[in-house]
Amino acid sequence: MQNEILRQLKNAGVVPVVKIDFVDKAIPLAKALIAGGLSTIEITFRSDAAFEAIKALVDAKLKTQEGKSLLIGAGTVINAEIAKKAIDAGSQFLVSPGTNAKTIAYCRAESTPIIPGVSSASDIEGALEQGLNLLKFFPSEALGGLKMLQALRGPFPQVSFMPTGGINRANLKAYAAEKSVFAIGGSWMVAPEDIESENWEKITKLSSEALALWEEGRKALL
Repeated sequence: MQNEILRQLKNAGVVPVVKIDFVDKAIPLAKALIAGGLSTIEITFRSDAAFEAIKALVDAKLKTQEGKSLLIGAGTVINAEIAKKAIDAGSQFLVSPGTNAKTIAYCRAESTPIIPGVSSASDIEGALEQGLNLLKFFPSEALGGLKMLQALRGPFPQVSFMPTGGINRANLKAYAAEKSVFAIGGSWMVAPEDIESENWEKITKLSSEALALWEEGRKALL
């Protein structure tokens, strides 16, 4: 099951990173993302609504445009306690900003995939020691972005990254063309003000644009 979820995450390409403040926005937001062609969502534990929002999405059993179940993940999982909440809510994968050993151990015990955040070669070595090679590179642009990823590719060819932090329409395509990248995390298509104002049409449009940029960039790897 873990391998299938990770395969779906790789196929998704674009992972919208969402801070949601009202549970009743979760389902229409997810439908807007799906309408834009996206197939996953990461609800961050940066609001009190995260747990119930994830539960609502799980219960809704939404389908992507390809007819598959929407892949639902939890972000900002900074400790094992939050990991437990996220898994109890029904999250299929977890994303953390760092490599907390207790968090990773808990997820492994629960057979739930986790994408831990790394920002250095030492972090990557630590993740590899724990058997993980799909890693979040965070905060990407602040750490040197593509140049840093390309430099890390040399000593760590077995690692694939999901850069997050500073990814936007202007640089997404270039990230997609980097062979060490398996997906990108971004929040520009799910701005809090657009969620609050229920501007679902705009979110759908930005999601569609993001997916098109991702697919265009990936062509460089064919």
